[in-house]
Amino acid sequence: MSQLLKTDILVNSLVILFHFLNFTVGLAALFIIFRKVSLVSSQIRRSFFQQAVFYNLTLILSAVTDFLDFFFWKVVSNNIFTLSILYFINIFALATYLIWALSYAQMAYNFLGITEELRKKRWFRYLFTAVMLYLVFLFIVRVLRLIPNLYFFSSLILVFAGLGTVLGYSIFIGRKSISEKFHERRKALKILSNLFIAFSVTNIFVFLNFYPFNVLPPLATKFSYNVMDLMYNCLIIFWALKYLDSLNRCEESTEAERSSIGSNIEKYQISKRELEIIHLVCAGKSNQEIADTLFISLGTVKNHLYNIYAKIGIKNRTQLAKLFQE
Repeated sequence: MSQLLKTDILVNSLVILFHFLNFTVGLAALFIIFRKVSLVSSQIRRSFFQQAVFYNLTLILSAVTDFLDFFFWKVVSNNIFTLSILYFINIFALATYLIWALSYAQMAYNFLGITEELRKKRWFRYLFTAVMLYLVFLFIVRVLRLIPNLYFFSSLILVFAGLGTVLGYSIFIGRKSISEKFHERRKALKILSNLFIAFSVTNIFVFLNFYPFNVLPPLATKFSYNVMDLMYNCLIIFWALKYLDSLNRCEESTEAERSSIGSNIEKYQISKRELEIIHLVCAGKSNQEIADTLFISLGTVKNHLYNIYAKIGIKNRTQLAKLFQE
């Protein structure tokens, strides 16, 4: 094996390992956030996790495509069967990237308290169906090699469309956050908006390097893209752990009400876990839903509630909710 080929294998292996590192960080982040974030509504939490899952899925698919691309072209013959597998995963990764962009748009609506469901819109269903059919068409064209460069230019256009969607909705979040009257929500939305604006713009420049600029070598571009993904995952972990619970509309109250709640917590010596349970009770959650949200057993929830009732001197969750909501 030549020295040049050995170097090529080493560099490509590092790129692929970087992809898996990003995916692992993203997956661990989702688990940590799911355990720590408990006050936000299920709709907001679900939309956040959906977009995060789709984005991290694109990372693992990118790792697989990089590996297969190198493996097929360097090790095995590029027959129609092996190429079909590679192209199918390429198309699937592109579809997942577009779904991430659309799920980000839905997350923006949920974060802003807009009840609109994109998937229920007729124009959205038509657009989604048309894009998926076009991806199938691209797969057929690429496997059969019918139209040269069609896949390359189409994938660039679709990626830029996805990034444009994320950039547009990030600006939308930033503009809407100005009208938020509660400081914590306004700050959380503004920071999220700035993070994704910076991420989208940086992505656009990285992809422009592929075409038409070609300033950096392809491997350098891949490394810069991976580093950017890792930074993005780390920043989103920090944002979610610090600010995601701030989006809970059930906790919107005046400063006087917050002070009253704080005095009740101090007066009755409510622990952090007990406070989480109180918040969920005030949000109308059942004991089983509280157990599922906090990853504890149903018996543990009942024990906490018993201790809370004993500390405060009340008999049921209705009295508890009334005390803390008032």
